[in-house]
Amino acid sequence: MNFLKKISLNLFSIVLAVLGIFLACYFYFQGKEYPLLNFYENPAKATLINIGEVSNIKISVEGHGDVKQLTASQIAIWNSGSKSIKRSNVLEPFILYLPDGIDIIDATIKKTSRDIINFKVEPDFNKDIILISWDILEKDDGAIIQVLHTGNITSETMIGGIIEGQKDINIFEFKKVTSSSPQVVQRRNEQLELDARILLSLGCFCSLLCLYMYFSSAKHTIEKVSLIVVGIVMLCFGIGIFFWISSEIPPQGPPFGF
Repeated sequence: MNFLKKISLNLFSIVLAVLGIFLACYFYFQGKEYPLLNFYENPAKATLINIGEVSNIKISVEGHGDVKQLTASQIAIWNSGSKSIKRSNVLEPFILYLPDGIDIIDATIKKTSRDIINFKVEPDFNKDIILISWDILEKDDGAIIQVLHTGNITSETMIGGIIEGQKDINIFEFKKVTSSSPQVVQRRNEQLELDARILLSLGCFCSLLCLYMYFSSAKHTIEKVSLIVVGIVMLCFGIGIFFWISSEIPPQGPPFGF
């Protein structure tokens, strides 16, 4: 009976130690501030005009002449980081552009997370680019931009620009991340490496503790079995924490929707 009490006390102490380490790591990473600007092009594009090879129909757009095809694309840009992105944090102006040979006809803002961010788009038809600016993007702030262009539904809109604290923009596709900022990848790898070291140290500690108790105090079979069970429980607990920490699901689109 005394042995079972001793086992329970040791197990409780180990669990508290594990929780303390986990909470310390969790609040450490939660307390770090960093910007995370995301770019997402809605895969549901709309073909507004598609004349094709019909020669007796002509559609003219002011400033662009005759067009045979007109497609509408929706672009989402938002900040999912814990640090706000202000106008002063922009090191290189942000632009939207399409492959060569595709003209930009118009660009409008369809939705913003909040009016106070003062999100703006300014098409430059001479260069076929769209200038993007804002006053501030706090966490989950952003906008939906509709771009009309002469490409087809397979034409991909691209983005350029640099902000302080993030070298590259996170580029998302439907249900998966196609390009992630090296800083974000490095930050995630560092966190997982730290988690692995903590769990490895915990596993070694629990193994040594169980071995010590096995040879020093366990005199009966039930006591030895209890020690083995404690070791297995702690191992499963550590593995569970590891997979819980490493199972973050990347966002599938803007938090304010299309």
